[in-house]
Amino acid sequence: MKLATKFQHLFKLTDDTGILQHSLYSIPDLTKGYTTDDNSRALIAASMLYEVYKDEKYLDLLKRYLSFLIYAQNGKGYFRNFMNYNREFIEEVGSEDCFGRTLWALGYLLNTNLSNGYQSVAVTLIKKALPNV
Repeated sequence: MKLATKFQHLFKLTDDTGILQHSLYSIPDLTKGYTTDDNSRALIAASMLYEVYKDEKYLDLLKRYLSFLIYAQNGKGYFRNFMNYNREFIEEVGSEDCFGRTLWALGYLLNTNLSNGYQSVAVTLIKKALPNV
């Protein structure tokens, strides 16, 4: 489908860790690393794309972004936001915007028709985060 070609930039910005924070035109800027904010937004986008196109490539993106969120959650249930390209978070707790956006993405995932496995992960992360709301 022609519409799907508009989402190629999503694939260009995504590596084995998640979606990179910035690019210089169409080239990923590795110096900026990743954010949980962006991976949360990307999780919503990948969920929507998979629901529309039922293409495994979007499900693969969804898994990658969800995996990033698992890694981003600290032991107290907060979500760290900024990660450098060496896969190290540079803060212990992200912003309130990051926290809210991540809960929004997880809640969105709960409202999809995806398998319970993905929804179970979302529930686990939300339950761990809830004491901080």
